[in-house]
Amino acid sequence: MSSLHQQAINYVYQQVLQKLQCHYTHRQRLGLELLIHRILDGASGCEQLDRFRLMVVHDGSRDSTLAVTMLRAAQLSLAVRQPHTFTLRIVVCRHSPLSEPLLGNLHRLYAALFVHDDERVELLLADDHQVVPFSMPDIALEPLSPQQRLKLLMAGQLTGCDVRATFCHGDYRRHTRAVQRALAWGQPVDALAVSSGAAQRDQYLSWSRRFTQGAGRLQQQRPPDIPLALRQALAELAGLLGTMPVPAPSLARVQMHDLLADGEAASATMLEFLGFRLPDLACAFAEADYASPLLVAHLCGLRSETLTLLEYRDGIEAYLALATPVLGGRLLPEALLRGALAGYASAAAISRHRKRANVQVQARYGVTETQLVCMLFAPFVDQGAGLPRYLQHCHPRLPLALPYLHNALRGQPVPVEVVKWLTETSGLPMAKLQQLYLLGRVHVDDDHTLLARSRLWPTSARGLRGLHPVTGLPAEASGSPAHG
Repeated sequence: MSSLHQQAINYVYQQVLQKLQCHYTHRQRLGLELLIHRILDGASGCEQLDRFRLMVVHDGSRDSTLAVTMLRAAQLSLAVRQPHTFTLRIVVCRHSPLSEPLLGNLHRLYAALFVHDDERVELLLADDHQVVPFSMPDIALEPLSPQQRLKLLMAGQLTGCDVRATFCHGDYRRHTRAVQRALAWGQPVDALAVSSGAAQRDQYLSWSRRFTQGAGRLQQQRPPDIPLALRQALAELAGLLGTMPVPAPSLARVQMHDLLADGEAASATMLEFLGFRLPDLACAFAEADYASPLLVAHLCGLRSETLTLLEYRDGIEAYLALATPVLGGRLLPEALLRGALAGYASAAAISRHRKRANVQVQARYGVTETQLVCMLFAPFVDQGAGLPRYLQHCHPRLPLALPYLHNALRGQPVPVEVVKWLTETSGLPMAKLQQLYLLGRVHVDDDHTLLARSRLWPTSARGLRGLHPVTGLPAEASGSPAHG
């Protein structure tokens, strides 16, 4: 590169830094200086700065976007003050629900920060089996392997499609493996920037550990008041979930969570400059929330439509009523928040939401809406105790086939059409369906089971907490306590 070209590039970088500084409030400038101090501490001084590599995982959320922006501002600020600056590794994990609006945010952000042609920035795309340079055409979600899909379907049938056990746990494990691969890619990383609080992540890890440990204790103690089928189901589910990987516990951290807290108006101009849009809720929640809002809202709608006396829209509205206060705590500009909620404001918008959710679930998990509904009913466990209700609600023309279904699940000879219907409806092979038939249902969110309730998980395997599981109405209005 010629000296003239290098000068031109440096001028562009200075312009980027000046634009960022113009959009920072006084408090944010102080936060930037504190971040620079933390980076210098992590690098053990200015002399080692050019050999210091700092990684951040970018999930596209508001906080994550502001974290990447602040790290870029710190990198460019140090380049002005020092002979060298640190290397910034930005990692996008491909397993995440990367919608088109979110991808647009990524594209506008990286263009505004001018990172694509900067040798000091490593922009990567990672999943649980490879790491490649970031490229928009390659951003599509990797579908689950047949073995992963089988585990998801089995966990869903055992728990009534509890969102943690069915979707979030596997996604979090794949996310952690992707982060581990990104840390090991190329030159070693010296520190990991952390932009989200630890409370929710730690609670989720505790959920996983408590379940696995509790299931193991039940298997060892064999208490007489717990049926054998339930003990087998707990062991099966614990095996499906597996051990949670820990992302590089010994790696140094550069904490940023406290530096990102600022007023709503203060961040609005910055978000506008960065091209941040909020056309749906997926751009509002962080990776630490572990579940796509599109998916969780869709499951709430399906539960409302199939398990209660209400409609799909009622489940969506109940979810939004619980999610909106959480979004308010994210200090999102009011205009952006209104735009996100507008995607659920009409029957036509909710219909589009349902189609998008089904496309995403099919592409990512290989699961159809019919199979999702089947998991919600969990009709095969407990020797098919839920089959009559499932047929009545979802397949009213099939009640006469109930004896044939039980025979098939017991391993007895039946017409081939019966086997075909069972496997297509559930997505599982007959051997797994027959295994489920001998297992018990696991309610992972009951007070008396292994897992604790949490306000951070407003949805449960049996609906929305505080609502009656059948009517879908508030528990007080229904005259009986709500389950889950």
